[in-house]
Amino acid sequence: MVFLAYQGEPSLRGNVSEADKSISPPSTKVSDERILQLEVQLKDPDPEMRLDAIVILSSLTENEPERLGPVLVKALDNDDPQVRATAAMGLGSVAYASAATQLAALLDDPSKRVRLEGDRALVTLGQDGLRTVMQNLADGKLKNTDAGLLVVTKITGRSFGLGQRGRAAALEFWTEQSRQSR
Repeated sequence: MVFLAYQGEPSLRGNVSEADKSISPPSTKVSDERILQLEVQLKDPDPEMRLDAIVILSSLTENEPERLGPVLVKALDNDDPQVRATAAMGLGSVAYASAATQLAALLDDPSKRVRLEGDRALVTLGQDGLRTVMQNLADGKLKNTDAGLLVVTKITGRSFGLGQRGRAAALEFWTEQSRQSR
């Protein structure tokens, strides 16, 4: 797969291994102008260019998530499942907790890869991901209950089973945990 270099003209392309050898990630925060360039690149008709932008944004973990997260969230609505999956992976990478609701919605995505990356990102978010998934399970917003239960299991380390029985057990656990934390 081809990726853009970390800085410079968006039209410059190179193999990721070549980019790693010749360009190191910036040690200071990326400029607002560069983030804007990458945001524009997310709208490129070429899916490879969109993926490049997401990979670069995801690699800029030195920057505060509040700057990068909103740009990556926009990519979750892309028609290309690979772009959506990579954006979810990036949101987990930058630990953008404000995206928990959008990531939970990916558990119902038709693409298995998108569901998997949404799952991984929610697990990375820990308690923020857990809270959102539990709220969606309680409200009935999550169609793919089993996917939500797997996220809950990974975060809590407890197995609740699957289906309606698992949903009921997880909600009971969550209610008890909520009471204890008050």
